[in-house]
Amino acid sequence: MHNRTLKTENFMSTKITIFGIGFILYPQSIMVTCFLWLLLPYAATTLSASVPGCAPSGALLPRPTELSQSPHIKDATERLARSLDDAVSGRIKAGWDVANTSFSVSIVSPNGGDPSTGILWEYHHLAEKNVNGTQHLDSDSQYLIGSVSKVFSDLLLLKSDVDLQDPITKYLPQLKNASSPIDWDNISLLSLSEHLSGIPANTSSS
Repeated sequence: MHNRTLKTENFMSTKITIFGIGFILYPQSIMVTCFLWLLLPYAATTLSASVPGCAPSGALLPRPTELSQSPHIKDATERLARSLDDAVSGRIKAGWDVANTSFSVSIVSPNGGDPSTGILWEYHHLAEKNVNGTQHLDSDSQYLIGSVSKVFSDLLLLKSDVDLQDPITKYLPQLKNASSPIDWDNISLLSLSEHLSGIPANTSSS
């Protein structure tokens, strides 16, 4: 497996696939695309509580299997691939800077995906101006992570039993450093989760 990071002088793109959702992240334009059809089993469970006659997920309505063989999934991914092809080729308006935007999209599921990766379908586009990084994209390509991951970090924090007013140094005492310009003892878990800690960004442009 080769890990590769994509960079251009003015653009960084991100891919993340988690819990069966494929996200394309564009930090510069704050664009996030999610494929929600794999959430239908979860939505069905929620709707069953409020819609009379809607069967709950379980023995009566088992989770789907062999999704890679589903004609509905095949039809949806074929149409999506055609739309993406049309967008990157200029046949339709893309809505993003195609020449500077490299991206990867994947649909992942434990039910019928690739045995080693869970991938049901994937699509990759390497922008023509992405000359400073990798020259090949596939499912092993590594992107810089985007801000969407903050949501999952906050969720884990809220579900834990820790005191959100605790200073971060309680859990990472190595941050206590007299030479550091940041007073980590006065930064709480809550301020970190709310992005109000005042810690400067670590990017080269900040």
